[in-house]
Amino acid sequence: MAFKFSPETKRSVLIVVAAGLIIALASGTWAMFGQIFGDKDASSTTASEVGLATPEGPVPAEVTEWFMDDLGNLGQPFPEGAGTPEVPDLLPQVKGSKFISGDKTSITIEIPENYVDPEAEDGVMTYAVYRRGDISVLEALLWRCDWAEAYIDAETADDAAGAATARGHIEGFSELQAVQGLPVARQNEEEMAPVLDGDMDSARGWLKEKCGR
Repeated sequence: MAFKFSPETKRSVLIVVAAGLIIALASGTWAMFGQIFGDKDASSTTASEVGLATPEGPVPAEVTEWFMDDLGNLGQPFPEGAGTPEVPDLLPQVKGSKFISGDKTSITIEIPENYVDPEAEDGVMTYAVYRRGDISVLEALLWRCDWAEAYIDAETADDAAGAATARGHIEGFSELQAVQGLPVARQNEEEMAPVLDGDMDSARGWLKEKCGR
């Protein structure tokens, strides 16, 4: 699948330098790429469905440390029972990676090429480059998924106060610093209409399609 990057997009999100491909993530996270770039087809595609290897193995301490600087900075709470994710929760392909270099603006890691190319042979490695803020975008999308699920649960349980709280967070998604200037922020109202319009079947369908739940 080819992604066309809008000139308006201010961040390079998960670009593999050697392959020139967008990194395919596990179920749920792959769907979030479709939200970032407005790609409808990506929203229902998982890594396994496109034949990519499932990331596994340890995460180098240097990689975890670099990315952790960008996590937990949304400035808004997660719903009860949820919280700041771990790096592999958002970027599964850091499993089994090798730290190459990192500075204040970007990090380069080496990953198995079959994480991003279904035709790659086992043992072949390639490079992936990430910029500051990339993982923050994914955290923000996960945050929205968590609040969407909280909203659906509250509506189902006739918890008016809980639904109002969740709705307020969902509607405030575009104000998060992590996504400002990105299409996903400008399209938040339209994107979340299936969740907030009162049809719980539609809301649950959105949660499954876009969040893998």
